[in-house]
Amino acid sequence: SSWQEGIKPRQLKTGHDVELGEAEPFRERFSPSGTKAGDTTMPAAGTGMRVGSEVHELFEGIAWLDEGEIPRMPGSRAGMIVEEALADAKIHRLFEKNTAEVELYREQPVEVIQDGKWLSGIVDRMHLVRGDDGAPRTIIIIDYKTDSIEPEAITEKYASQMSCYRKALAGIFGIGVEKVESLIVSTSNKAVIELS
Repeated sequence: SSWQEGIKPRQLKTGHDVELGEAEPFRERFSPSGTKAGDTTMPAAGTGMRVGSEVHELFEGIAWLDEGEIPRMPGSRAGMIVEEALADAKIHRLFEKNTAEVELYREQPVEVIQDGKWLSGIVDRMHLVRGDDGAPRTIIIIDYKTDSIEPEAITEKYASQMSCYRKALAGIFGIGVEKVESLIVSTSNKAVIELS
C-alpha cells in the first residue's frame, strides 16, 4: 500500500467572499536632504556635486580622532577641503570621542512615516549617547555641507531638512526632540552651525 492512500483529499471552501479593508493610497516619498550620491533620478553630477560627494566619502571614513590629529587625505580638491575643515578646532571636536557611552553611526539610512509621508534620507554622522541604564539620552546629528554660501543662507536652506531628521530620530529612539541636536559642518565657512 502506498503512503498517499491514507491522506484525505483537501476540501476546497467556496462561496466565502473575503472582505478587504479600505484601500490605503501609496504614501508620497520624500527626501529632506534632496538627492544624495547614487540617486539615479538626477542628471549627471557636475564638478561641484562630485567634489561634494567625495567630501562626504572622506568624512565618512573618519571614525574618531585624537585631539589635533588630522588624517592624511588624498591630494584632490575634496581632500584639501576636509583637511582644512578639520584644522578648525570646533569642527575637529565633533570627531573627538569625549565619552565612552557614545555610539557612532555614519551614513545612517532613515526611513519613517512623518506627517503622513514616507521620509527617506541619510544622516551623514550621528552620535548616540546612552545613559547609565543603556537608554538613549541624547543624539547629535552632523551633516556636511559644501555650499559656498553664507552661514545665514545655510541655516535658511537646511533648517527644514534638519528638523525632519530631529523629529524622525527622536521618534525612532523614543526621546524628546529637544534631546536631539543638529549641527551642520559648513566646509566653505569653516564653521559649525547649530540648527536645533
